[in-house]
This record gives sequence, structure tokens and C-alpha cells, in this order.
Amino acid sequence: MGMSASQARYLGLVARQNNLEYQGQQINQERSILSQQVTTLYNTLLAMQVPTPPSTSDYTTIEYTGTDGASTFTIGTVQPNGSQYKVELLTTSTGASLAQRYGTAQVEETHGKIKGDEVPYSAAELTLGDISTYYVLEEGSVRKAIPTHDFIKDGNKYYLKNDGTRYVKESPTGQSEYTDLNATQYSIAGKNAYTWDNAEELYGDMLDFDGYKQAIENKYGTVEEQGGIDKAITKDSFYIYFTFTEAGRPQPHFALKNDVEGMDDRTVVYDYTENGSFTKATVYNHCELTFDVKGRITAIDIPYYDKSDPETPIGYNTVALQAKTKTDEAAYQDAYAEFEYAQYQYDKQVQEINAKTELIQQEDRNLELKLTRLDNERTQITTELEAVKKVINDNIEGSYKTFSG
Repeated sequence: MGMSASQARYLGLVARQNNLEYQGQQINQERSILSQQVTTLYNTLLAMQVPTPPSTSDYTTIEYTGTDGASTFTIGTVQPNGSQYKVELLTTSTGASLAQRYGTAQVEETHGKIKGDEVPYSAAELTLGDISTYYVLEEGSVRKAIPTHDFIKDGNKYYLKNDGTRYVKESPTGQSEYTDLNATQYSIAGKNAYTWDNAEELYGDMLDFDGYKQAIENKYGTVEEQGGIDKAITKDSFYIYFTFTEAGRPQPHFALKNDVEGMDDRTVVYDYTENGSFTKATVYNHCELTFDVKGRITAIDIPYYDKSDPETPIGYNTVALQAKTKTDEAAYQDAYAEFEYAQYQYDKQVQEINAKTELIQQEDRNLELKLTRLDNERTQITTELEAVKKVINDNIEGSYKTFSG
């Protein structure tokens, strides 16, 4: 190889070597970025809180019961009151009650709208269940059809009126949207929620609303017992929604307005039971308590008063108490359901992080393989450079010897 050819080859190899080194630097920079991304994902994983299943001990309390005359009571809250105690006695009785349903129901804002289609007049027979989705159209808006007002009733059968009444049947696939004058801007468990008055207007003649009113008083006490009208739980404190039996009979379910209109999107729901059990609370301010060596209450002195002076006890009834542990199973199940959801969310996030990490690691392996190929090529070029340099040196040395001879 001549001098000029060797020099040209040498320069080409140096340029190629420099280009390989530049590519290697770029790859290393990319791998550094990928490493930072993996570190960020790893730190995110470390910062995640692992869900902890609830312990039954967190929902287990000591329950004290006693018998005062014909009444069996349970000790509720106990607060110090000077040298005595303020004690809440919970007495369970049988009668009209609002029993809490298991779990909670979803609450959504309905914005007072329904979808449906206007129904032409037909003489066909309808059941109560059929007409539960009927509305009456008035000036572009609709109101829930009232069974005893908007239909002709014959036994258990109902018929549309042929007097110009315009009916709309609610349907998720309906072609039109209407403003629902009865809606309260909320739905509970997917059903329209109604104020007590609207619910009574719709189905009051078929339901024992007096029984529900009694159930409220049984659960919360009379208006006076609750501290007056401003503090009392009354029928106006509830929203009501309906489900229907196969026979078409409406079944009411109750939720406190404060729950429905609160920040949470779920509410506790109550069902009316005609012959259920209800608990009333009575608070005594001047109780004496007896404790054993383990700190458990063994007896309570319940004060009684002269009617002329309800603040000063004139004597006490001493009642022995029985202690037993009690687990709030419903609360525990709710907490465990929340844990399972949190665990699902945690596992899902971990899987997403692992998947992202695997993609980054795969990309890093590809870059590492590419870097290895570049390194091998650079080694070959380095070897060839050494050979070309030797040829150039030999040429130089030969040339000098020629002119020096």
C-alpha cells in the first residue's frame, strides 16, 4: 500500500473510530436517562403504602347489659361528670322501625332529567309495576305519574286516561330528554330520590306512612325528646327511593338528606319494618359506676328524680351489669371491602410499574447489545489502525533510508 493510500485509509479509520465513540456516548447517555426513569419508578414503588387488612379487634368492643324492671338496656357512651358519670342507656324494643340495610348505596346527581318516549293512548291493561316508569308531560317537562290520579284504576289493573293526558314512558334508550319536576337532583342506587311529600303524593295511599312516622319517633324519639323542631329528625329529613316487587308493589327505602347531600358519594339506607326492633337512647347525668380490678364496669346506679326538680337525684336503682365482647361485623365487612379495593388498586399500580420497568429494561438491553457491537467494531478498527500506522511508519522509514543512502 502506498503512502498516500495508507494515509487516506488511516484518516478514514480515525473518522470511523471517532464516529463510533460519538455513537457510544449517545447510547450511554440514553442508558443514563433510562436508569433515571427506572430509579423514579422504583422510588414510586417504595413510596406506595401497602394496604393493611383490618383487624377484628379494631371493631370489637366490650358491651355492658343490664335489666331495670322489665327493660333490658345496653350501656352506650360514658363520660365523666364531676365525681359521677354521664351515661347513655340504650333500650331495645319491638315495633315499627327503620332497620339499616347492609352496606351503603351509591348516590349520584340526576340533574332532574329523564330519557323516554311519549306513549300514544292505548286501552291495554297495566299493572302497578308497569306504570312505575310512567310520567305525565306538562309544558315540555314531566312529573312522575300518580297512580290514583293519572290512571283509571280497576282492582289491581290500571288504564291510561283518554282525556288528553300525555304520557311519557321512561327508557334508557328513549329518544327525548325531559326535565323531571319530581326529581330531587339525586338518585340512590340508580333510582330517583324523592322528598317525603313527593313520595307520599305518588304512593302514599298504598303505604303506611303513619307507620314510618312512628318508626322515626321510635328510632330518634319525639321532636321534644330530640331537642325541639330545629334539631329533630322528621320525615322531611329523609329522601326516599322505591324498588318494586314482582307483583308491582312499591318498596320504599330511606336515606338521611345529610348523607345524600354530603361530600361522600354513598349513603346509608334504611328499610321500614313494621314489627322490627328499635333502640331508644336515654341519657342520665348523675350515674355512679362500680369497677372491678380489671377496669370493667360491674354495676351502675341509675338516678331517679322528683318531678319538681329533675336535676337533683333523690335516689338510685342499682343494676348489676354483664360484660361481653361484641364485634361490629357490618363495619368490619365494609372495612374489609375497602381493603380489598385498596389492595386491587395497589396491585394494579405495582403491575403497571413493573410493566413500565420491563419495557425500559428491554430497551436498555437493546442499547447494551448495540453498544457491544460498536465496541467490537471499534476494537477491529483499532487493530486495523495499528496495522496502517505500521505501514505508514515503514513507508516513512523506507523513504528516509532511500534519500539518506
